[in-house]
Amino acid sequence: MSSSIFSPVSTPSHTILKPNQNPLLQINSSFKASSIFQKKKLFKWNQGFAFHHQRHRPQGFSSKKSPQRLQNLDRDNVAAVVTAADKVCVSSVDPAAFPAAIEAGALMVEIGNYDSFYEMGLTFSPEQILNLTKETKRILPSVALSVTVPHTLSLPDQVKLAEQLEQEGVDVIQTEGGKCSSPSKAGILGLIEKATPTLAAAYSISRAVNIPVMCSSGLSSVTAPLAITAGASGVGVGSAINKLNDVVAMIAEVKSIAEATPLLTFPSDPLHRSHRKLHSPLLPPCNPSTPPPSAFPLDRLRQPRRSTIFPGNNAKPLPKRLPFKVSSSAVTAAPKRETDPKKRVVITGMGLVSVFGNEVDAYYEKLLSGESGITLIDRFDASKFPTRFGGQIRGFKAEGYIDGKNDRRLDDCLRYCIVAGKKALEGADLGGDKLDKIDKIRAGVLIGTGMGGLTVFSDGVQALIEKGHRKITPFFIPYAITNMASALLAIDLGLMGPNYSISTACATSNYCFYAAANHIRRGEADLMIAGGTEAAIIPIGLGGFVACRALSQRNDDPQTASRPWDKDRDGFVMGEGAGVLVLESLEHAMKRGAPIIAKYLGGAVNCDAYHMTDPRADGLGVSSCIQSALEDAGVSPEEVNYINAHATSTIVGDLAEVNAIKKVFKNTSEIKINATKSMIGHCLGAAGGLEAIATVKAITTGWLHPTINQFNAEPSVEFDTVANKKQQHEVNVAISNSFGFGGHNSVVAFSAFKP
Repeated sequence: MSSSIFSPVSTPSHTILKPNQNPLLQINSSFKASSIFQKKKLFKWNQGFAFHHQRHRPQGFSSKKSPQRLQNLDRDNVAAVVTAADKVCVSSVDPAAFPAAIEAGALMVEIGNYDSFYEMGLTFSPEQILNLTKETKRILPSVALSVTVPHTLSLPDQVKLAEQLEQEGVDVIQTEGGKCSSPSKAGILGLIEKATPTLAAAYSISRAVNIPVMCSSGLSSVTAPLAITAGASGVGVGSAINKLNDVVAMIAEVKSIAEATPLLTFPSDPLHRSHRKLHSPLLPPCNPSTPPPSAFPLDRLRQPRRSTIFPGNNAKPLPKRLPFKVSSSAVTAAPKRETDPKKRVVITGMGLVSVFGNEVDAYYEKLLSGESGITLIDRFDASKFPTRFGGQIRGFKAEGYIDGKNDRRLDDCLRYCIVAGKKALEGADLGGDKLDKIDKIRAGVLIGTGMGGLTVFSDGVQALIEKGHRKITPFFIPYAITNMASALLAIDLGLMGPNYSISTACATSNYCFYAAANHIRRGEADLMIAGGTEAAIIPIGLGGFVACRALSQRNDDPQTASRPWDKDRDGFVMGEGAGVLVLESLEHAMKRGAPIIAKYLGGAVNCDAYHMTDPRADGLGVSSCIQSALEDAGVSPEEVNYINAHATSTIVGDLAEVNAIKKVFKNTSEIKINATKSMIGHCLGAAGGLEAIATVKAITTGWLHPTINQFNAEPSVEFDTVANKKQQHEVNVAISNSFGFGGHNSVVAFSAFKP
């Protein structure tokens, strides 16, 4: 039986049952142990079952003598469990009991099984749990340790305790149900109500820690799949199943939950028993040719989870039945990258408009050289503004890409989009008449903007105020709305596939990449032009961000103003431009002989749900977004060795992002992180597009551009930020982060293309 069985070892003789005598708990009240400790067989079953009665002990095995500390369970029963099970975890709130359990054959210990204490009106504080954890680690430093976070704590306190337990070296966190043991509703609604506390705890805790989280309380075959979706690494059956007091019923309940969970299904042997030769009235003989299970690995649990319960943009369909392995009380799916050429997404073209010009190679050469594109603004009189500089584009020409009449009418936001989009197509070998060779009905455009046609909008408002409504241009609405960039490019090119825009402030471009790639993955398009565009360096744009107190005011030295992760940073620097990628299915690209530049592996988007402009200080939204992106990409954290950070040079934002990254990537020594914004400023909705191009160029060239203006680094960053000088670096997997006002988070992952 490749399963994990949890057996509590609380006994009337334990000091833990006399809390006034237990220095670890420091409970001042005194009480006498209830007779429940002699009467109840409190088994905790997780994804499996054990022989819980003497008559079910396997023949041919001599019982190991149970230690005295296991006296609350019948010794023969405990011996049968320890002997019959491949993986046993002994659960208690007395660390001194664990060594005897390990000697008896347990491979893992758990601080938990609090139900009996709850029945006596006792609860556990975070300090008590931490004391028990520290004592257990002291006694058994090399034994895998699971700790149950009490449901009696508030949800924020549960999350905080889980983070502290992770720092103490705990291997697995378990959640409790508890509060809804007797739901008020019947049927499915009651099952969901009963599971709600443990699901909420699993969702919040799994996004705060990087160790496995187990849901093993209050679950049923209806709600177990929800636990995996919520973020649990595995599901189990809590103390309720022990009250069934019937082996067959226990097996049926576990099997029901297992079959309801796509990550956990039973193979042809319906009982999935031990690979030992067991003989029992319940179990037919095992097949001796079946290979034995691997030995209790915890590392698999730390690999990213993939949500497969509810198909969506980031879900990949799984076959109905998969083989499974249960190890250390949890079940996970190893990261798996997409292999279907129709769903694999590749980058075949890149185009941009930037402060360093409109050519991708020239742009990246400027970045590698560490040149700053930040200068004093001369597009309008900025002398009265407290910030008078930015990444202003000069000398932009659209000749050959936009006809003269439209070039004069269009807002710069639209001009940048059209030029960058057409240049990306040229890079994809689809310029001019070559575009007619593809099926235009299956080619779409998804280019977003954070601010839209701001110049047209500002001019229209000024015309209304100064001259009345009759002087507003008829192009006011069409050129101001955010969807027009995608629309005009599609109209110009005749592309009839998915077409819309996304506006999520400074996270816009990555949102567009993620959505565009998923159109391809779902088979709705063969090719998508995606990215972002922005042109907000005008009086109303500058003034608006000044009012937000978001901008640097280093007017005496603009080129050093954008200094991410430097102690003396004082705000971000505005930039502008457009960054666009051509994304295709691998099948489509190979069929037409496209120049494949790199692979888009996956991405994710979410929301902090915290504040309109400030990021969460704990980085929870960002860390969960990074984790989700890695899951979508089929990538483990250990594979990532380069991060193009959002890093805007704001006082709060820079460290919040670093804190979030640390939650996901425990070993920072192999990861290099840099900030494109240190040279081109913050291009708002176009930032992710321009940074994605920089990320892809890092992959293809093997050179990382520097983060310039690193004079007085924040000591808590703990990453190689490629300070002030480019570095040679072979990128394995890269991620690019973009976050926006409103708490919008987005992460995309890229790697080199290997057929």
